[in-house]
Amino acid sequence: MEDLYLQSKKGTSIGQQDLVGRTASINRVFGPGASAQALLTCGGEELAQHASFDPNYKTAKDWIRKRPVGPAVLSSTLISGLVGALIEASFPQTVPVNSSLNFIRPLIVGCEVCARIQIESVNETLRNNKNSNSKTATAISTEQKGYEILLSTQVIRVQDDIVIAEGYHTVWIPCYL
Repeated sequence: MEDLYLQSKKGTSIGQQDLVGRTASINRVFGPGASAQALLTCGGEELAQHASFDPNYKTAKDWIRKRPVGPAVLSSTLISGLVGALIEASFPQTVPVNSSLNFIRPLIVGCEVCARIQIESVNETLRNNKNSNSKTATAISTEQKGYEILLSTQVIRVQDDIVIAEGYHTVWIPCYL
């Protein structure tokens, strides 16, 4: 199937499309500095100082079957970020509702991984938006029509199709998009 983020159905609402079963995927290789960069971006300098990666990867990749040696396990933040970026590219301007990702095996420096999402269900929903005005202490409640989309997610190691992580994500798309 063609990737979701490469499709363009302008003028067609989500409810008018048969999306169940459609997929999207992206391949990525993370280098030795990826954990530090992810932690720097997400958590600032204090967290980035504690990133674990193989500082000699450029040398090590030419040694033992082109595999990194030493502490070469990368942060799970990279897996979550890759899946999140794929979902955002596939469904721009959605509202995240729920996310569950189980990490089964470690992500290793230099190994190509493939993140995949598949649409499991699309349900029309009404969401309550409550806005409270602090000056008057009254709540204004509105309902917005939209679509809740359940996605199964999986990250595999490309060389042998071993599952690194898998889970489910739910996003909500307002009807006006």
